[in-house]
Amino acid sequence: NSKSFKIIENKKFKITNTLYSFMLALDNLYEDFLCLYGDLIFDPKIISSLINQEKKISLVVDEFLIKNDNHSTVIQNNKITQINLKNNFNDVNGQFIGISKFNVTSIPLLKKFFRNYDFKNNYNNEIITIFDFFISKKIIEIFSLELNLTWINVNDKKSLNRAQKSIS
Repeated sequence: NSKSFKIIENKKFKITNTLYSFMLALDNLYEDFLCLYGDLIFDPKIISSLINQEKKISLVVDEFLIKNDNHSTVIQNNKITQINLKNNFNDVNGQFIGISKFNVTSIPLLKKFFRNYDFKNNYNNEIITIFDFFISKKIIEIFSLELNLTWINVNDKKSLNRAQKSIS
């Protein structure tokens, strides 16, 4: 019953993904905001470090866990120059963990992105689609916040067990 937050449900999540969920929330955002994947367990210091970022968009990147998947990044001078949407990079040097901060000045650009986005043919995409678009079209520089703090993506029982062991 709190009026300090609003829950927005993506009733189409089974056929869409995080990109569509993000779009649904966008009309309710009027100031700097954080976007976090819901299946993460992480050190709270990640959030306190991220809140202080002044850039239009900042992504928390793990520089130690590096694998070539759709969250792989290439970073130069704290700027993300590539994020692996469907490509494989040879020079991967970071892993986007699913936590990001958006400055209020990025909101009009995000809304413009969604006005032009073709959901009919691209329904099931992740939020990294936005990052890839902004980087490849040179619309916004996206910065990395590289922290050596604990985080775990809990996708299955094995990762849940690992999270429970690391927390206890």
